[in-house]
Amino acid sequence: MALALAFGFINVPFMVMFFLIYALFGATMSLTAFISRAQTRDLTLSAADVARAVLLSVFEITVLRFVLDVTRMRASLVRRGAPMHWETVTRKKL
Repeated sequence: MALALAFGFINVPFMVMFFLIYALFGATMSLTAFISRAQTRDLTLSAADVARAVLLSVFEITVLRFVLDVTRMRASLVRRGAPMHWETVTRKKL
Protein backbone atom coordinates (compact mmCIF):
# COMPACT_ATOMS: atom_id res chain seq x y z
CA MET A 1 0.00 0.00 0.00
CA ALA A 2 2.85 2.38 0.80
CA LEU A 3 4.40 1.65 -2.59
CA ALA A 4 1.11 2.32 -4.38
CA LEU A 5 0.76 5.58 -2.48
CA ALA A 6 4.34 6.57 -3.35
CA PHE A 7 3.73 6.06 -7.07
CA GLY A 8 0.37 7.83 -7.02
CA PHE A 9 -1.85 4.82 -7.71
CA ILE A 10 -4.15 5.70 -4.81
CA ASN A 11 -6.48 8.68 -5.06
CA VAL A 12 -6.31 9.93 -1.46
CA PRO A 13 -9.04 12.62 -1.64
CA PHE A 14 -11.45 10.10 -3.15
CA MET A 15 -10.63 7.51 -0.47
CA VAL A 16 -11.14 10.04 2.33
CA MET A 17 -14.46 11.14 0.81
CA PHE A 18 -15.51 7.50 0.36
CA PHE A 19 -14.64 6.70 3.99
CA LEU A 20 -16.61 9.72 5.22
CA ILE A 21 -19.65 8.73 3.15
CA TYR A 22 -19.35 5.17 4.49
CA ALA A 23 -19.15 6.47 8.07
CA LEU A 24 -22.15 8.76 7.61
CA PHE A 25 -24.23 6.01 6.01
CA GLY A 26 -23.37 3.54 8.78
CA ALA A 27 -24.08 6.12 11.47
CA THR A 28 -27.43 6.89 9.84
CA MET A 29 -28.34 3.21 9.82
CA SER A 30 -27.37 2.82 13.48
CA LEU A 31 -29.31 5.93 14.46
CA THR A 32 -32.35 4.75 12.56
CA ALA A 33 -32.34 1.52 14.55
CA PHE A 34 -31.84 3.43 17.80
CA ILE A 35 -34.66 5.89 17.15
CA SER A 36 -37.07 3.20 15.95
CA ARG A 37 -36.40 1.23 19.14
CA ALA A 38 -37.02 4.33 21.25
CA GLN A 39 -40.23 5.05 19.37
CA THR A 40 -41.45 1.47 19.70
CA ARG A 41 -40.96 1.57 23.48
CA ASP A 42 -42.47 5.10 23.80
CA LEU A 43 -39.28 6.43 25.40
CA THR A 44 -38.52 10.10 25.73
CA LEU A 45 -35.03 11.01 24.59
CA SER A 46 -33.01 13.91 25.88
CA ALA A 47 -30.50 15.83 23.80
CA ALA A 48 -27.69 14.10 25.71
CA ASP A 49 -29.08 10.66 24.75
CA VAL A 50 -29.20 11.60 21.08
CA ALA A 51 -25.69 13.08 21.18
CA ARG A 52 -24.37 9.97 22.91
CA ALA A 53 -26.04 7.77 20.29
CA VAL A 54 -24.50 9.81 17.46
CA LEU A 55 -21.01 9.61 18.96
CA LEU A 56 -21.27 5.89 19.66
CA SER A 57 -22.55 5.12 16.17
CA VAL A 58 -19.69 7.07 14.57
CA PHE A 59 -17.21 5.27 16.86
CA GLU A 60 -18.74 1.93 15.91
CA ILE A 61 -18.41 2.61 12.19
CA THR A 62 -14.97 4.24 12.15
CA VAL A 63 -13.09 2.24 14.80
CA LEU A 64 -14.89 -0.76 16.21
CA ARG A 65 -15.74 -2.48 12.92
CA PHE A 66 -12.11 -2.41 11.80
CA VAL A 67 -10.91 -3.75 15.16
CA LEU A 68 -13.43 -6.59 14.97
CA ASP A 69 -12.44 -7.36 11.36
CA VAL A 70 -8.76 -7.61 12.30
CA THR A 71 -9.66 -9.81 15.27
CA ARG A 72 -11.72 -12.14 13.08
CA MET A 73 -8.97 -12.41 10.45
CA ARG A 74 -6.36 -13.14 13.10
CA ALA A 75 -8.57 -15.76 14.74
CA SER A 76 -9.23 -17.50 11.43
CA LEU A 77 -5.52 -17.59 10.57
CA VAL A 78 -4.55 -18.95 13.96
CA ARG A 79 -7.34 -21.54 13.90
CA ARG A 80 -6.38 -22.68 10.41
CA GLY A 81 -2.99 -23.90 11.65
CA ALA A 82 -4.41 -26.00 14.49
CA PRO A 83 -5.89 -29.39 13.63
CA MET A 84 -9.50 -30.12 14.45
CA HIS A 85 -9.50 -32.23 17.57
CA TRP A 86 -12.76 -33.07 19.28
CA GLU A 87 -12.93 -34.55 22.73
CA THR A 88 -15.39 -37.29 23.52
CA VAL A 89 -18.54 -36.46 25.41
CA THR A 90 -19.76 -38.90 28.05
CA ARG A 91 -22.91 -38.77 30.08
CA LYS A 92 -22.71 -39.00 33.84
CA LYS A 93 -25.50 -39.71 36.26
CA LEU A 94 -26.19 -37.01 38.77
